[in-house]
Amino acid sequence: MAALLVGFLLLVLVIFGFHRRLLHFLVFLIFFELVLGGSGRYVELSDFISFRKALFVFTWLLFVVFWFYRRTRPRFPLWSFRGSCYASLLAVFTFLFFGLGIGILHGNDLGFILADSQGFLFLTLSIPLCYFAWRAHITVDFFLAVLVGSTSLYGLLKGLLFFGLQTGYFGASYLADLLQESANQQVVIDLMGSHYRMNSVGDAFLMLSFPILVAVASSARGLRVKLAASTGIVFVLLGLFASGTRALWWGALLGLVLLVALARSHQRLKVVAGILVVIFVASQIFSGAYGSTTARIASAFNAFEGGDDFRVHQINVLYEMARERPFLGQGFGAIAPEVSMHRNNPYIFEMETVAFLMKMGILGCAAWLVLFVWLLNALFRVSRSLTDPMHVMVAKSLCGGTLAILFAGSTNPWLSVAVGMGACAFLFVVTDLLRQEIPLPEEDAKTASRASRGPFGLFANSSPINGAPKANRHS
Repeated sequence: MAALLVGFLLLVLVIFGFHRRLLHFLVFLIFFELVLGGSGRYVELSDFISFRKALFVFTWLLFVVFWFYRRTRPRFPLWSFRGSCYASLLAVFTFLFFGLGIGILHGNDLGFILADSQGFLFLTLSIPLCYFAWRAHITVDFFLAVLVGSTSLYGLLKGLLFFGLQTGYFGASYLADLLQESANQQVVIDLMGSHYRMNSVGDAFLMLSFPILVAVASSARGLRVKLAASTGIVFVLLGLFASGTRALWWGALLGLVLLVALARSHQRLKVVAGILVVIFVASQIFSGAYGSTTARIASAFNAFEGGDDFRVHQINVLYEMARERPFLGQGFGAIAPEVSMHRNNPYIFEMETVAFLMKMGILGCAAWLVLFVWLLNALFRVSRSLTDPMHVMVAKSLCGGTLAILFAGSTNPWLSVAVGMGACAFLFVVTDLLRQEIPLPEEDAKTASRASRGPFGLFANSSPINGAPKANRHS
């Protein structure tokens, strides 16, 4: 009841003119929670409603209120749907409605179906977030600062906790128990008891932020921005090292390599990339975890070592299930308890790519492919049209970050959950805001405005402003 009252008061404040600061705070809160919130259990509103779910509902409710409020005021320009985001909407509707329908048709457990589909809903956050960015004049730099700031803090906490467990300082044992109980931050100890790993689904944002920070550090003009980005790189590297997750290491390296390849004429970036590789290797040589870390890297090339033999068995089982219904899939909520590592959630699998093929079939995978091809194409085109050197490098870094998410998410169970879909939503929002930074031709600049373009191509001015003709170069 208290949460509903607070939400109602926020809606009242937004309606009566305090909306811009509140929308800035809401955007900050969403990504801060996705990065640092673990499984969303820091603030439990009930046994079934976490703070993350309540925040998602409130965001959409606020968007609907703004939508109808402006539609009922003739003095405001009307907004209508435009077609530049068909890829994302196709994916969302395919994931939710097609997956739900097939799951129900095949008799899958309804509770598992609903739980399995929750993560995909977070992809739809791109729509209200883009609208809020237009409504409150939120810049792309604000979104980037929120992401890399939250991620840097998260990496620092993980690094301190990791080295605290190794040395016994910082009260790390108590903090580790608290995190595991309240936020699903897992602490994994190897068989020799000499190496700790800090695992969480929020690690995906570490991998996404790494190439962004490198791009900013190598292309920003101000000294303070360079220092802040360099500090963030150190903290993110701490978090990546503490995770002990091979897929994150390879994904971060892939993002860095792609960034260097796309910006091959940027000599400063190559120097920064070389320094980062030296720092990462040196940190493992001079740490007590070097032997264990190198063993984990080597095990990536051995399908029958560590947990990889279980993954191979899981691939075989899921592939056989996919062959039973190759085009439509088994639907959401399909389970295989014998190869699931989550007893309470038997619909979650380590091998996300094969599991996705099993659940959604070839048609669902095609929609997924269209989504990311559209995103990569948009980022690449934006990077060729921007004039700000830092934004150009950020757009190129997001290309690498997108492929890194696909790569690392294929072997870890976070791509289809709230964090993975939230990361994808962030990519769409930032892509749209970068598109709005593209200089307009001189003849269009006289009539075009931020309002007439509309956020993300979803909303465009359908009536002239002050008698001027419509202008929407992104539709």
